[in-house]
Amino acid sequence: MDGQILFVDFNTYPVDPSDTLFVRNLSSGTLETSLLREFEGAVDVRIDNNKNVRCATISFDTIEAAKSAYHTMNGVEMGGKKLHLQFDRDPQKTNIPEKIARERNETGRKN
Repeated sequence: MDGQILFVDFNTYPVDPSDTLFVRNLSSGTLETSLLREFEGAVDVRIDNNKNVRCATISFDTIEAAKSAYHTMNGVEMGGKKLHLQFDRDPQKTNIPEKIARERNETGRKN
């Protein structure tokens, strides 16, 4: 990229924003009450204790509140682990173990 200009658009997301965030890489000690406290504007939290990956869905009243939380919390370290956030594609039909498997297939990642 020598001599080239790189433009990064921080206002785009891998999927369309929704009012629900999918959070991966939670530490084993993370509680729903902790997430409600840390994610400003959160109205509901559901943690899945999958044996391989601890993750959660966090719902907000508005898409704008979820966007704000995304920008504030994505990559933040909590309980010794960096949080990985994305917008939930279909918050009404969230099946966390299936979601993890689908994302691994799409990204080629192991966790």
